[in-house]
Amino acid sequence: FNRLDLPAMRPLPERRFDLARWKRGVGVNIDYHVVYDHRYSRVPFEFIHERVDLRASEQMIEIFRGGARVTLVFPASVSGGKPAAAAA
Repeated sequence: FNRLDLPAMRPLPERRFDLARWKRGVGVNIDYHVVYDHRYSRVPFEFIHERVDLRASEQMIEIFRGGARVTLVFPASVSGGKPAAAAA
């Protein structure tokens, strides 16, 4: 170990790996929200009635259209609550 492995070891990353799940083809409602895991996420109004892809992790939900991220949402902690959105 000391001769082979120890010199090759690197420190752990500062940020922990953020496992995410994808949900594709989610419809944007007329109120410009999508629902994921019983939580509402706001989408820019120009995407009403369009289909978007969601990448959801513990900390955030990213919303993509045509492969480009259109918004980043930090979900409300209470199920069914309205979230805070951040500019993409």
